[in-house]
This record gives sequence, C-alpha cells and structure tokens, in this order.
Amino acid sequence: MPSSCISTIDPVRHEALPVIEPSNVKWSSGLRNWDGITVELHNFDELDMPEFAVLEYSMIVQISGAIKVETKVGNTFQKRVSSRGNIWIFSAEAPRQVRTSEPLEVLVVTLSVDALKKASPTSNGLSLPELIEHHVLHDPQIENIAMALKAEAESDYLSGPMYGDALSLALSSRLLTRYATIELRRSEQKGGLSPQTLRRVVDHIHADLAADLSLLDLAKTAGLSSFRFSHNFKQATGLAPHQYVTRERIEKAKRILRETDLSVTTVAFAVGCGSSSRFASLFRQVTGCSPSRYRAAFR
Repeated sequence: MPSSCISTIDPVRHEALPVIEPSNVKWSSGLRNWDGITVELHNFDELDMPEFAVLEYSMIVQISGAIKVETKVGNTFQKRVSSRGNIWIFSAEAPRQVRTSEPLEVLVVTLSVDALKKASPTSNGLSLPELIEHHVLHDPQIENIAMALKAEAESDYLSGPMYGDALSLALSSRLLTRYATIELRRSEQKGGLSPQTLRRVVDHIHADLAADLSLLDLAKTAGLSSFRFSHNFKQATGLAPHQYVTRERIEKAKRILRETDLSVTTVAFAVGCGSSSRFASLFRQVTGCSPSRYRAAFR
C-alpha cells in the first residue's frame, strides 16, 4: 500500500502513523513530474494489512488474477472474490483492514485535491465531495486509464508530463461524475476554441517545444480550465493536447534531421525530449524508424 496516502491507526493515541513498506513497491511515479497524481505498483506474496485510513483520494486496481480477499470496514470482515481489473475506491479517513493469503499485485493511484479541482465541473472548484467507498468495482473506463498510466510509467514516461496530466484529468473527471457523494453533472460543451485563442495556444506550443509543456500552462494561455481546454482543443484540432505536442515535436525533429547535421542528442533537446534514448524511442514509436535511419534516407 502507498506510504503517501495510507496510515495505520494507533488504538491508544487515536493518531495516524505512517506505513512504509518499500519492499512491496515495485515502482513508483512519485519522483517524476506528473502533476497531482502518483501511481505505484505493489506486489504481495500475501497481505494482512493493519488497520489503516486513506488520507487522500485513492483507488486500487487489481493486476493479478482472481483471489479470495477479506475486507473490514467498521467491525465486520466481508469475504469476496476479486479478479483482474477490479477496482477499489476508498473514502477518506474511515478505518479498514484488507487481508488475503494469496499472491496479489495491485496498481495504487493517489490523486491530490488540486488534481480533482482541475476536473471539477463547478466554476470555482473550491469544494469537492467525498468519494463513495466501492469494493470489487468493474469500470472499464477507469481500468483503461489505469493501464495507460501503468504502460506510460513502464516505458520510462515516454510521452512526457502532459500525457500524465491528461490521464490524471480523465481519471479525476470519471471519479467525480460517477463515484462522488454528490452527483456532479457537466454542462454540455459545444464547439472548440476561437481561431484567435487556438492560434495563441499553437504559437505558445511552437515557441516552447524544447520545454516541459504542461496542460495547465496551455489551459492558462487559452484562459480556460484544464478540463474545458482539453475538450475544446480536441474539438478544434482533432487531437488531444499531448498528441498535438508530440506530433509537432516529431515534425520539428524531422526537419532538423533532414536539413542539418546536428547530433541526435542535440535534436532530442531541441524538441524537449530530455535524452537521446527517450527521443529515439518516441521517434520510432511515431514514425516506425530510428532518427538515424530517417536522416540517412535524405542523404
């Protein structure tokens, strides 16, 4: 379980004590630059979790196959069979226990309050409802987002921070509109961005391709919330913001490779990829060939 969002309960002092179980964490996105979301992969031979409480907005997605699991919320343990893809949403602060004698691998996703505020359909985003507790929930949309987060982490965050921001926004929106204590409905959003606003955003992207562009920065340039900007930008361009940025980075890289003899490392930094290996992987993913092979075709 994630040390960042779960704590044990001291029955004498009634205080939260941090749980640190690094041996169970296979990897964590905590040191990366995803904004407002942390993803961890945990692996247990068996699990007998002490009583704990969730301190942030948290959910667990089961990666391993079907197991028998017992959960305790309040005074009673309940027995369930949980399968791959099942989702557990924990409400904040309620003490609970989880145990199983079978091997278990889970993806633990923690969202900050700020991350959920960005996805809130309310105009001010100052207050948020709590999430409703769910055990062994099946939601293909959440499962797909979680698997995308896992794939991105395991590819060494190939698509960059904006992709993580987009997945965080999509997950937050789903949780708020389907699993919150107060039903939140989004007003219908028609159209895209005005031509002037779209040009302003595109100019900002082209001017800063070498930088770590964030979804929030682009939304501020458009004068919109992150959620509304993402929706309207895709309406206007046919691409999600992170897809558009990736396309423009690869197109710029192609031009540099065709027209100059700059090293692949120099090209990588010129288009904001940070390293030649990450750039080569992304270039191959988009074009189907390596940067060197692409350049050679024009010599």
